Amino acid sequence: MAKFFFQIGDKVMIHQIFLQGELNKSLLCHSNQYSREEWRTKPPVEEKEGRFIVVGFQEIFYGRNSREVKELNLKPGIYVDRDRVKIAPVRFSNEGVIVEYSTTLTRNSWDLILLDKKIEQKRINDTLLVRRKFHNQQDFEAFSKQRDFIRDLPETFFWEEDLVKLKDPLLPFWEGEEKKAIVVKDCFRVRRIEYFRLDEKLVVDPSGEAVDFHAYHIQSVHGIQLDVREGDIELVERGPIWEKAHSDSKMGDSFVQSCGLTTFHLV
Repeated sequence: MAKFFFQIGDKVMIHQIFLQGELNKSLLCHSNQYSREEWRTKPPVEEKEGRFIVVGFQEIFYGRNSREVKELNLKPGIYVDRDRVKIAPVRFSNEGVIVEYSTTLTRNSWDLILLDKKIEQKRINDTLLVRRKFHNQQDFEAFSKQRDFIRDLPETFFWEEDLVKLKDPLLPFWEGEEKKAIVVKDCFRVRRIEYFRLDEKLVVDPSGEAVDFHAYHIQSVHGIQLDVREGDIELVERGPIWEKAHSDSKMGDSFVQSCGLTTFHLV
């Protein structure tokens, strides 16, 4: 439901039960007393909650080996995250309604109540109407997310499922207060890349020197899992995802060239 629910400009409030941290999670289960739709339309506890306006949404990335890419056939990339809603407080004064953008909050969509109940019911009906066009929930989810594509993933040298090894096989660890190290000669698979954190820096020592964030999650055949930086690893062999993407690209180029055309690659 959240995919179609909130739009920029909506006037909302935070449900009091979420503010108190007393959410009865059974209310969110279809098998219990209320469905999600019924829970949304239940009136909030009327106290002194502030009023807010929806000003945007967070972004979410779907990596090349994510469920969304493998099961929903989405294009790897950055998408709008409809479940994470950015809201700004609204203040009323003699000058009218003032939106305080400097104090923007991000809340889960289920924490929020749409104040205009007529608009709420219309969106619920519209969503149900669209949902009926699809045979199953998976197809409906894929359709919903495809419309929220923003841009491609950032370029990285390593891809998910690439086979890599540590440049420095000496892996430090702590045993009590004593720092030790073991030699790790395993090869690792790149399991996940935190694309939003590729440009982040961390301060890891008292000198204050900033280093790249450990954005690559890798796992060895023996189950060792590490979070490393791009500069900590070197390529052993390209994985199936990289191979498939680049073989498809080569096949496309060969087909165009066989037709007497030339492909140009902009850099």
